[in-house]
Amino acid sequence: ALKGVDLDIAGRGIVWTDGQKLTIDQSVKKIYKQTGINIEAIRSHIIGWFELGYEPKGLDDEQLELFKSQINAWIDKYVNSLIKIASPDTKPL
Repeated sequence: ALKGVDLDIAGRGIVWTDGQKLTIDQSVKKIYKQTGINIEAIRSHIIGWFELGYEPKGLDDEQLELFKSQINAWIDKYVNSLIKIASPDTKPL
C-alpha cells in the first residue's frame, strides 16, 4: 500500500503518488478504505515502514543519521499522541 509514496519530514506528511500529502492518521484511513485491513495493523505497518522500509536516496551518512533522528522524533510524537488519546485521565508529571 505504501509503494511509490514519499515522506515530507519537515511537514510530517506522507506524500502519496496522487500528490496528496496526508498525516499518519489520514493515511491509515486511506489504506483502510481501500483494503478493509485492521486499522491497528495498518498503523503498525506505516510506523514499521518509517523505521525500516523507507530510506531516501542520495543521502550521505550524516544526512541519513539526521533523517533517521527526524523520523524517530515524528514517530515518538505520534505514538505519544495516541497514548494521550487512549488515556485522557493521565496527567503529565
